Parts: sequence; C-alpha cells; structure tokens
Amino acid sequence: MFVDHHNKKGEDDPLEPDELVLSVRNGAVISGDSTIDECVTDKQDLYLLPRADDVKEECATTVEQMAYQLVKEMPSDYADFLRAIATDPELGSWVWDQEEALQCSRDVCTHLRGSLCEREQSETSAILCQKMEQQEMVPSNTLQSDAGVEAMCPFTGLVVQYKMWGNEEFPPMLLLHNTGEQFSCWERVAKGFSDRYRVLAMDLRGHGYSQISSAGNYQMKDLVMDLTAFCDQLNLNGRDKHNEWTRPLVICAVGLGAAIATAFAAANPGRVRSLVLGEWAPIPEVTSFFPLKAARWSSLPSLAPFLLEMPGVREVEDPAMQIEAALDVFRHRFRRFGNEYGFRMDERFFTNQDPETLRDALRAAGQTVGSLLLCRGANSWVVSAIDLMHAVALCGCPSARGMSLFEAEAVADPRVIPEVWIRVIEEAIKMAPKEAVLGVHTDVDEALKARLEKAKQELDNSVIDNFASMMAVNDDEMSSSDPEDDY
Repeated sequence: MFVDHHNKKGEDDPLEPDELVLSVRNGAVISGDSTIDECVTDKQDLYLLPRADDVKEECATTVEQMAYQLVKEMPSDYADFLRAIATDPELGSWVWDQEEALQCSRDVCTHLRGSLCEREQSETSAILCQKMEQQEMVPSNTLQSDAGVEAMCPFTGLVVQYKMWGNEEFPPMLLLHNTGEQFSCWERVAKGFSDRYRVLAMDLRGHGYSQISSAGNYQMKDLVMDLTAFCDQLNLNGRDKHNEWTRPLVICAVGLGAAIATAFAAANPGRVRSLVLGEWAPIPEVTSFFPLKAARWSSLPSLAPFLLEMPGVREVEDPAMQIEAALDVFRHRFRRFGNEYGFRMDERFFTNQDPETLRDALRAAGQTVGSLLLCRGANSWVVSAIDLMHAVALCGCPSARGMSLFEAEAVADPRVIPEVWIRVIEEAIKMAPKEAVLGVHTDVDEALKARLEKAKQELDNSVIDNFASMMAVNDDEMSSSDPEDDY
C-alpha cells in the first residue's frame, strides 16, 4: 500500500511531509530531529489517504469507512511518533485520550468535508430539506424522546432513555447500539420480536436522548454500570424467593454495545441466556471511537444530501418512503448545535477498549451463557473473518459460533438488514438451553470452587516443578565441585 520514497530520493533532495511519513512507516531510518521538526508543520499534510473531494457521490457508509481508515493511519502526536519510529519502527504505537480523540475527529471531518457537506443537491434532497425545515428541532440542552420512557442509574443519577416493544410479561430481550448510533437503529428488529418478547433498546450515556456525563466519564466500567443499573431498576431478570434469577436475558449488540454486553455477561453469571455480538472482536484495532462525531453541517440544504446516503435510507427505492426514512434518521440521530447540525451524541465520547480485559470477559461469558453467536458482514471492514474465528475459539465452549452475513454489503447494520438480524437472534435462542447456564447460585459456587481447585493444583504443580529444578541444579553443582572444598 505504501511506497518507500526515502530510498528513491537523492541525498540532496528534501523529503516532503507525506513522503517522510510513508518512509518511516515502512521502517526507513531518518537521522536528525531537525529534519522531522521541519516536516511536521501541519497535520493535514500527514494524512496517508487522498483527500475525498472526488468521492462526494459515495454513500455515507463508504465515507465512514474512509474516516475509520484515516484514524488507523494517524498517530495522536505526529512529531513524537515520527521521532520514535524513525529510529525504531517497533515503537510506533500510541494510546489516545479523550482530548486527542476529539481533535482527531475534527481533523478527519475537515479532511472529508467535501464528502460530508458539499454534496450536490437533487430533487429528492430539496423536498427532504423542505420537510426538515417544517420539523421542529430538539434543542441540544433538552432531553426529549418519542419513547417517553427513562431509567436512572442510582449510582450516578444519570438518566438513560429507552424504548420498549411488547408486553412486560414476555421474556426480556435487550438491544444495544454501536458508538455514534441510537436506539432507533433496532426499530425494525424489535418489532419482529414484539409479539413474544419484551424488547428494550436503550441509548448509551452520551448518545441519543440519554444524558451526557458532565465529567466525561465514558470508560467501559461506567457503561457496564449503566447497563447493570438499568436491568436492576426495571427488574428485567426477576428473582424468586431464594433470590435466584428467573428470567435470563437475550442480548443482541453491535460494536461498542457488544463489548459492553460481553463485560456484563461475564460479571453476571446466570443473567444472560443468549448473547449475539455483531461487528466486534476483542482486538486492539477495535476502539470505541466514532470518527464523524465532530462533523457539523452549517445548514439543512448541506445536510439533506448526506442523509439520503446514510444506512437504512440509501437502500429504500421508493422516493417518498426514502424521504420518510431520512426524516426518521434526522429526527433521532441529529440535533442542532447553535446554528449548526450534528450527530446526537457527546463529541467527547471516547473509551479505550483493553483487548486483554475483553478477551478474559469473552472467555468468561462463553462459559456462563446458554448460547453465543458472533457475526460480521461478509465484506466487513471492521472485523475480519480471521478475527471472528479467533474470538470464537477464545470462548472455548461448544455453544459459541461465528457467522458471516453475506446479505450485508459491508458491515452488518441492523438498519439495513433487520430481517437477517432477526434470523440470527432466533438461531441463538434455539441453541440456548431452557435453563440458563450457572443460573443457580449453588452452580456458581461449584464453578468457582472448581476454578479455585484448578488454580491451586496448577500452583502446587508449579511449586513442585520449581523445587525439583532447584534440587537438580544443586546436585549438578555438588557433583562438579572439588571434594576437598570445605562446606
């Protein structure tokens, strides 16, 4: 993909900024900090992808893919990064914080401005713009949901908005969205189960109609705490007289929601019956970051053409229905920020997913749920087929399976292929036993005892092996020593 410009240049030919980046990323050694300092003057010059001015007609999914690709190619601090890998390519790694992630998003949105905000108007987009102007916008500082339902986290007082379909007496099903999304992405999937399940879809903190964290607390532990408090407050699992879970959950989640669901299932044995995880695997490349979160549109005419290319809208063939679908996305996923429009989420939202911690969580979840399905779009640019296979193997249980959804053109988006998601969830439910694994506290105790016994046995074996090795070393030393040595 990259060309080593460094070796092709003469000794007296200066390196351009983009050529410098391409060279050091390929392992070329650049001597002298001054050369790097002179080249690192403008972040815009260091992007490794071509500007997107010539792809204005591409769909929003393609633009989002380009944004993610840009993020993968950009270090958080260009100068320090270049200094490090100019001498040692193995040092080319970094961890973002919240502020760096926000600045990165702003840079990406500036880079892709042509594809986001400068699309050509069409007759359909003009009609859509008129309808958008007639639709009342929700102020950025106001919580309002057409669902009219909310739940509060007792630990933080944070209000989480959600929507429910079906009867409260039905078994519970929980749907969790990806970063940058909102509960409405599950609308058509939820309706497919509303005749036999109590389906709930919630907005994660900092997303949609849920409150933002004033302190910017968006770490994984905060998100899992919200989900736990949500299930407790609504008594989704239920308890019997012995304080045992009586209604294990079916959870389906995508992206960041899948990471949260995995951590929740691992920490709460018996509470989850079936777990369906889409477009996620515990790998370093997957991070809870929506690169278009800082995108801003100055007017409705600039936003309307982009709306028509978004997932769940672009696929609708009838113009009238397409406009209605675009209005629905506009109503739920966008809001006004002063005189501009942007995604309905806190632009500070960012959390690093620790791969090792999530691997442990996935392994534990695989041992405590009745069934576990991991799926991806057949042409997904988020999770590869190999990553999916490794994640399934990591679970180490017969109930875990991986699926590639060939109906998806790119990522498996529930807005685009809801009927496929319904089929996948039904498959997971059929695979699960009627009773939840480790659903009784005595079973949990026995499982914990078994794990402790195994750990103790491994520790004893290790001590014995170490002692045997030490004795062997002593015997060798004694046999090789002089007999006349005084001990």
